[in-house]
Amino acid sequence: MTRATNAGLFAGAYHFSRPDVIASTTNSGGIANTGADEADHFMQMAGPWMRPGYLLPVHDLEAGDGLRSDNEMAQFTIDFSNRVYDVMGIRPAIYTNGNYAAFVIGGASAALRTEVVNKHPVLWTARWPNQTDPTAID
Repeated sequence: MTRATNAGLFAGAYHFSRPDVIASTTNSGGIANTGADEADHFMQMAGPWMRPGYLLPVHDLEAGDGLRSDNEMAQFTIDFSNRVYDVMGIRPAIYTNGNYAAFVIGGASAALRTEVVNKHPVLWTARWPNQTDPTAID
């Protein structure tokens, strides 16, 4: 981070979230990750770069589909954002793909969907090209 910013590049912290770690996950000790747990780990590792002069911290939400309900997944990401905000005073951006947004977060209650949007001021959408037909997406 220091080298990147000293070179004049924009840089920021990024966290691949693990809502797929549930009580039955090997080595979890019978305890499921929470959004606040994930945020605490993220801040422990990258907190110094969650301040002015750096890009917004990013919460990558693409794991855990089918292991928690859609409402639980939405609450997980809300709890993540709230914890980062409570400690650092900044809301993270969210990185996800269209299918996850539509069918996981989109399957949550209307109130939770609205809160997910309100708690993440910036959306970074993953849209990868079709590997067998790279020209399929402009």
